[in-house]
Amino acid sequence: MQGEPKAVSVSTTPGIRPRPLPGAESVRQAALAASWRRDRAVARRRLAWRWAGWYLWRALPYLLAACALLGGGAYLWRANASPPGPRQASPMTAPAQAPEPAAAPLKLHSEKQLHSQEP
Repeated sequence: MQGEPKAVSVSTTPGIRPRPLPGAESVRQAALAASWRRDRAVARRRLAWRWAGWYLWRALPYLLAACALLGGGAYLWRANASPPGPRQASPMTAPAQAPEPAAAPLKLHSEKQLHSQEP
């Protein structure tokens, strides 16, 4: 028959058995099956994204409220953990210094003794 294409074998390397090229109908069927698989995968992915978006939109107010409560609780917990005011340096950060000797108490003198030459 003249209308039917025949399988053509192409061999460029010796020692390898040539295989017949696939026919047009089998190529069309394979392309159609691959297209169908891609289409189903895209449909499943789009459907998953739609459901995820819908659930996220429904749960968004609750998620924001939970984050605000957790953030506020953490802020209050940290505020109560350290007392307000200046922090004292720890002994590990500053080198130890010798204490200063106590100053001698001042003697109070009367007016007369302050201005006179007498001790």
